[in-house]
Amino acid sequence: MMAPFSPDSPQFDRTSSTGRQRPEAGRGAVSHRLVGKRVLVTGGEGFIGSHLAYRLVHLGAIVTVVDQVPAHALQKLAPLRDRLEYLQLDLVEADPDSLLGAQSFDTIFHFAANASVPGSVDAPWKDFESNVTVTLRLMESLRRSQQSSHLILASSAAVY
Repeated sequence: MMAPFSPDSPQFDRTSSTGRQRPEAGRGAVSHRLVGKRVLVTGGEGFIGSHLAYRLVHLGAIVTVVDQVPAHALQKLAPLRDRLEYLQLDLVEADPDSLLGAQSFDTIFHFAANASVPGSVDAPWKDFESNVTVTLRLMESLRRSQQSSHLILASSAAVY
């Protein structure tokens, strides 16, 4: 039995709204767009952020990672320390204007969030501040800086 929505299933549509065939997303389709591009990853020491940082570095992007973990305590990103810029910042406390005013980014992947479901139940306002308020402050700072960055957000299980 075929898995639902796999590329081989009849539900998967490879045509665009104009009826043209979409190009296959092969290895080169994304990589040439990232070579030399400045990319910011917030929450870069987390599970998703660290995996993304590895991939971005591999594809030739100029990667800056922001996380609240001290640089000497990095675990997931330790092997990449000489291939990316790491900034220790707690985005709840830090002013995103200072981050976005210091340099511009082509793409921002915002993955900094509290991912702890028990933590979100025990301290919902703290969770709201770290997940929602920080995101809004980052978006407002990006708007004020007038950078033409792409902003990509990910959520966490704690929002449910």
